[in-house]
This record gives sequence, structure tokens and C-alpha cells, in this order.
Amino acid sequence: MAASVNQVIVNGETIIDLTNDTVTANDLAEGVTAHDSSGALVNGNLSEIEAFENNPTITFRTEGPFGLFRCYPIVRKDYIIRKTSKPIVFLDADGFGDAMVADVIKGKTFTSKNGLKVSGTYEPPSTEPTLQIKSVTPSAAQQVIAPDSGYDGLSQVTVSGDSNLTPENIKSGVSIFGITGTLAAAASDNNCEAYVIDATNPTVSFKASGTIKVYGYGYTTSSSGWGGSTTTVHAFCGDGYYKAASWGSPSKTNCTFGVSGGKLTGLPSLNGGTLIAVCGI
Repeated sequence: MAASVNQVIVNGETIIDLTNDTVTANDLAEGVTAHDSSGALVNGNLSEIEAFENNPTITFRTEGPFGLFRCYPIVRKDYIIRKTSKPIVFLDADGFGDAMVADVIKGKTFTSKNGLKVSGTYEPPSTEPTLQIKSVTPSAAQQVIAPDSGYDGLSQVTVSGDSNLTPENIKSGVSIFGITGTLAAAASDNNCEAYVIDATNPTVSFKASGTIKVYGYGYTTSSSGWGGSTTTVHAFCGDGYYKAASWGSPSKTNCTFGVSGGKLTGLPSLNGGTLIAVCGI
């Protein structure tokens, strides 16, 4: 076997110099030969194909600002593809979806396992829905607002308002439609009371506060000088009483009534009668 030659020099001039060559068998297609840096013959071992063989793995995705589709085939060994070759890449059609022409609006195109850039045929209903406008007045019970028969839906619902719906008009601690009241409760729920009392045992138990007034008739009885008795009637008019006079019109006696120990105070000394004691008016 002839020795390998990687450099030829004639009369001091370099005619051939392979010492810097880096070619290897993995850089050449099958059937192609060359010489490496030692001058040895190199036979290419890259297979040249016209189609991807052995079911190569395909990575398929969109990328870039324009949503470009790109395929990334990964083969099981090195190949060289010439410009004149036409490799074929197989993609799983299910990866494009399963839409059919009847699923896509007419005039729009799509790609799915049913085809590339197929035109849709679906025509949505052209009839506009019939909508109703309704007004609602709030109530204590929950209301469900629905369109009347013959309507497809509601286009507008107006809920009535009331300028009196303010915190100061709502009892403190009570919330109405999200507005919490600030109105203080009355000092007592019993702001006006009345008792029927015995003039000789005027028992009362007022819960309300305020001026006390007395109405009705009481009487006093006294002995006369000749063995008989005299009865004097007291007519109570709220803040006092009238009693009979020996002559002229009866005069009014003003009274200030109160309560002490559960008894009405301010009454004159009476021997009997039924009175009405009122507080809060």
C-alpha cells in the first residue's frame, strides 16, 4: 500500500498542503471521498435521504410574533439532505383539532384533522332576540325578575329608589338594602301610659317619663254639726281639680303629680273615687 502524502513541495514551492484539513468521514455523504490532514483517503458515511426514515420524532408548535408553525424533526442517526432532496414530514392530524365545516361560521377558514384551510359553513341565526324593559319596586320579600311570555330576555331592569332611604331614617343597628341605620331608639317603647286608680290607694307603675295628669272624680266626706254628713266632689281636669263652692263658680286648684314608692303623689286627701292617671301626653 502506497504511503499517504499530505504535502508536495517542488523547488521550494508548496504545491499541495493538506496538513490543515479537518475533514472526517462524518462530514461526507456516502460514496464521497476526500483526504484528511495526513493525506489518508476518507470515505463519507453520512446517509443521503429523500424522506425521513424510521418514524422520526416531530415537535410541532407555533412561535414568533406572527404565530408561525414550525416543525422540528429529530432522526435517529445523522443524515445529509441535498438541495434536490424532498424530505417528507408526517404530523398527527389530531394535533390540529377536530372541528368540522359545520362548526365554523361561513366565510371563515380553519385547519383541523378534517383538512387544511377549510371553509366553514355554519350560519348563525339572524333573528335578533326580543328583549323587555322592566321596573322593580323593592319589597320585604326577595323578587325574581324574569321576562314575560313572548320575550327572549331582559334588556334593562330599573329598580325604584326612595330619597327617604337614608341612615338617619333607619333604626340604629338595622340594615336595609345595605344601608345601616343611625336613628337612636326611643328611651322607652311605652311612651304613653294610663292607669285606672282608686283615689284612696293610687298605685301606679309608669315606665314612660313625662308629665303626669289625672282625670276623673274623687270625693271627701265630712260630718255636719247636726249629726249628718257632707260630701264634696273633686273634678280632676289633668293638672288640677275643681270642687263645689258655697256661692259663685267653682275655682280650680292646680296640682303637680308625681310618683313615690309606687304611689301617685300630689292628690288632695280623698275618701273615695275612681281616677285615671296618665303619663306621656
